[in-house]
Amino acid sequence: MIAAKDILDRTVLKLDTSAEFCAARFDCSGKKSLTKGFLYRQPSSEYLYMGEITEAISKHHHCNPESTQWIAGDANLPDINWALMPL
Repeated sequence: MIAAKDILDRTVLKLDTSAEFCAARFDCSGKKSLTKGFLYRQPSSEYLYMGEITEAISKHHHCNPESTQWIAGDANLPDINWALMPL
């Protein structure tokens, strides 16, 4: 969920994804717009679900290239052995 006061000029961005990722763009008069994206990955999700979230973030960025981007959320990745992950 993204909550904003009515006085803010904002657009909820529609993303074609099954991942739990939502985003909104806030237009700032005289400045670059600010795009905020929020993600959530349930701890019981399969590892491949992170690929879906990554794809959603990538689409989000490519649809708003001139915007300042903020991404936040909870990926719940405590059990990943990062040393064994391919680059």
